[in-house]
Amino acid sequence: MSAYTTAIKQLGTARENADPSATLSCLRAIAQPDRLTAFFDDLSADTEAFAACCRSSYAHENGFIKIILHTAPTFRLRLHCWPKGRTIVEKIHSHRFDFSSVVLKGHLNHSLWHEDPSGTPYHLYRYMSEADARKSTLTYQGPRRLKEAPNHLGLTVGDAYRLEHTLLHTVNAPGDMDVMTLLLEELPHVAESADVYFQDTRPAPAYDLPHLDAAAVRAVMAGAVTGV
Repeated sequence: MSAYTTAIKQLGTARENADPSATLSCLRAIAQPDRLTAFFDDLSADTEAFAACCRSSYAHENGFIKIILHTAPTFRLRLHCWPKGRTIVEKIHSHRFDFSSVVLKGHLNHSLWHEDPSGTPYHLYRYMSEADARKSTLTYQGPRRLKEAPNHLGLTVGDAYRLEHTLLHTVNAPGDMDVMTLLLEELPHVAESADVYFQDTRPAPAYDLPHLDAAAVRAVMAGAVTGV
C-alpha cells in the first residue's frame, strides 16, 4: 500500500471514530519529512488524484497558498503555505468547519478575537463559497467591535492543534520565511457560512480564484519537505 493510500486510510479511520486526538496523531506522523515526501511522490504519480489536486488548489485571498491534497466524505486534507515576502494581512475570521493542523515549516501565531462593545470598530461580512471554495461571496452584515485576546497561540515545527469553527482568529506568519502547515478540514461542514471582518466597508467582492498549475503545486510540495 502506498504512503498516500495508507495516510488517507488512517485519517479516515480517525474521523469515522470521531477521535480528535487520533486525528492529531495521524497528522503528526504524516508530517515526518520522509513520510511526507513519500506521500507527495505517490500523489504526484497518481494521474487522476494529482489532476484533482491541481484543479482545487489556489492562492487564497487571505495571503496563503492552499493545496487540496485529498477530499474524502469525512475530511479534506490541505497543505497551506504562507510564502516568504508576502504582503497580504489576514482578515479576522471564523470557519464553517472544525479543523486540526500541524506545522511543517517555520512558525506562526494565532491571535484570537471576540466581539466587545469597547473594542476596535470593524465591519462584518458573511462568507459563503461553492463546493470547490475557489468561488465565494461576501455579504455585508453591519458594524461590529472586536477585541484581541491577550494570549496568543504560538506554534513551531511539529506542533499540532485543533481549532473549533466558531473561534475568531488571525494567523500571523513572519514575512521573512516560508511557513507551511498540514491541515485536516472536518466534513461535513457544521456551518453554512463563516464570518470575516474588515476595517472599512467595501462593495462585497465575489471571488473566482484561478487554480494552480501542476508546476506550482509541485513547487509548494517540494518546499514543504526542503530545509526543514
